[in-house]
Amino acid sequence: MRSNQKVKNTRTGRSFSFLSTQLPINAVTVVSIVMLVAVPMLMLVFSAFRGPIGTLPFESNTYFTTENIYEAFQFGNFNRMARDTIMYVTGSVFLALLIGYVLAWIIERTDFPLPGIWFAAIIIPFLFPERTIIMSWLEYILPRTGDLNIWLRSILGSTDGRGPIDPYNLYTMVIFQGLMLTPIVFLVLAATLRNQNGAMEEASRTSGASNWATVKSITLPLLFPGVFTAAVLSAWLTIDSTNVPMTLGGASKVSLFNFKIWAALNSVDQSFTGFGLASSYALMGMSTLFILFAAYTFITRQTAKYATVTGNTMRAPKVELGYWFLPTASFLLLYLFLMWGLPVYRLIQGSLRAGLSGYGAQLTDDRFLSALTNSAIMSIGSATLGTTVVVLVAWIVVRGSNGKWKTGLDLLATSSLVIPAVLAGVAFLMVFLTFKSLPLYGTLLGVTYALAYRLAIPYRITNAGMRQIGPDMEEVSATSGGSPFQTLKQITMPLLAPAISVSWTIFFVFAMRESTLIRYLGFLEPTIGGGIRYVRGGPPGSQSAGTVISILFILLVILMVRYLLFRRAKF
Repeated sequence: MRSNQKVKNTRTGRSFSFLSTQLPINAVTVVSIVMLVAVPMLMLVFSAFRGPIGTLPFESNTYFTTENIYEAFQFGNFNRMARDTIMYVTGSVFLALLIGYVLAWIIERTDFPLPGIWFAAIIIPFLFPERTIIMSWLEYILPRTGDLNIWLRSILGSTDGRGPIDPYNLYTMVIFQGLMLTPIVFLVLAATLRNQNGAMEEASRTSGASNWATVKSITLPLLFPGVFTAAVLSAWLTIDSTNVPMTLGGASKVSLFNFKIWAALNSVDQSFTGFGLASSYALMGMSTLFILFAAYTFITRQTAKYATVTGNTMRAPKVELGYWFLPTASFLLLYLFLMWGLPVYRLIQGSLRAGLSGYGAQLTDDRFLSALTNSAIMSIGSATLGTTVVVLVAWIVVRGSNGKWKTGLDLLATSSLVIPAVLAGVAFLMVFLTFKSLPLYGTLLGVTYALAYRLAIPYRITNAGMRQIGPDMEEVSATSGGSPFQTLKQITMPLLAPAISVSWTIFFVFAMRESTLIRYLGFLEPTIGGGIRYVRGGPPGSQSAGTVISILFILLVILMVRYLLFRRAKF
């Protein structure tokens, strides 16, 4: 054994020391995450404490002040905003966790046929533009003209021209947002369940415990890192997203945190003079996030407590559904009908308004093909860069020797979650213009680099996956003389394949759908995220046809990456 690969017993959660001595890996990881996250983070903090209100933080007449922080608490009815936001976020996250866990359990832990195909079908809504899904639902429950409301009025014999379903309320917003969150929750929990060690559950059943007792006492506690990760990420995605609130919230007069950030960043003259106020709101969210993850770090400080993939891992046996097959299939089909059956019907109906000419127009249009090529390059590049960084960070945080700097690295990787794309775009724009000699501003390279800044969601998924992998096999590799890089490549990454697949997918899809960040970085070439209206004067349905083609392309890439990863890992 090499002298710098001294190995300890890690059954108590302590890690072996050879990792902490590998300065090149640690240095590359720290520099990468600082470049991707610290830049917009510092801009956010800097802007929150620059005034006066109504000025950009880098103007010559600005000064340091707490005016933005004070205004954030006084702007509108803060108490009502806090109450409505808590109800909206809590309800949406609970619904997403409930549906997401059931779906993940069906796919990963039962003998339901063709799980790979159903897995792809469940994540399809994640690939759709959110507004397409929301509008397809809303069309059926509009108070006056919604098909469902018209049918219910005829059944009930109502002569009122409205209702009985009113979509413009907080409860409908919770249902819509909860369903929108389900694919991301499913991705997190599916990866967690896939790595679950079945030996403990089998021992519980052998001892005479019922299925419910096994789930409550064994399965759910071991799933805690993944469930907590899914809950926190869903909470911030709910706060950060404006699609459901902007579609339903205005008419329902619900006051949400989302509206405050949006209003601050979208002044009438588009001058971004509310940049400091928006930064203050973001700091409020960041403070809440830090408290949650401080609790998470405290609870999961004993890594071995949650490690379920070890050298003696037993893959959990598939549960035979038996008579429960029909109810399970009905639940799955109902979910898929709501999440992509209705949106797909709406898209295909729109794309075929002039037959197949809309598809032909897009596939022969240079701008659309250029948009698809540009988006593929920047999305695959940023997804690969971001996934590499989060795997290295998770490896250092979970496996590295004890040190306070690991906590800072963990929080820094998570902090990108609270940086809106507008703030990140302006921050990267300033950096690119400062270093004009580098080919970053207005180039594919610069956009690819900036799009990888969204580390938080993939990192928490990878971190949770890493905590499930016991360190004993890595210790054997180190004892046998394997370098940290060889151990990471040959041992850790194959075992981490489910989490890596999910993390890469999230990076890729967010990059494909991105428009705000690209616009601020001066990239003027067409991209898929910038819209599908590339066929000028094309036949009716061209825009819907472009959306359908883009979704199929995204799905094809994801399936190829998933196949390659799992084939190598032999899952």
